[in-house]
Amino acid sequence: MKTINPKTIKKDLVTDKYVVGHVMTKLLDAGKESGTHISESFFDMGSHTHWHTHPNTQILIGKSGSGFVQKKGEKLKHIEVGDIVIIHANEIHWHGAGKYGTFVHIAIQIGDDEGNIIMPLTESEYNEVDNLNK
Repeated sequence: MKTINPKTIKKDLVTDKYVVGHVMTKLLDAGKESGTHISESFFDMGSHTHWHTHPNTQILIGKSGSGFVQKKGEKLKHIEVGDIVIIHANEIHWHGAGKYGTFVHIAIQIGDDEGNIIMPLTESEYNEVDNLNK
């Protein structure tokens, strides 16, 4: 058994290779023993990932604030505290904060991976968050 106290782990800035805007992350477990990669991500207003995939399932759990997630070709979805999103292997998707608030989520990936960037999210794609905020 392993117990992790997120308060003792420092935040690292995520590079613009993976995100737009200011995003910090805490690597809670690197997956070497557990077989899972667990992180806590902090998205400032307007920040989000690029379109990306993971070779295995990714699970997102809303922790604070509210955010958005979208699978390529599907409608944008709003995420709130406690919501659980299951993203299957190789599904092209993005996630992050809205324009007017911050968002924190826990991400759990099976295996140890950082994801594969597909392409940047366009401004018009991101602006769809305005339609869900009305």
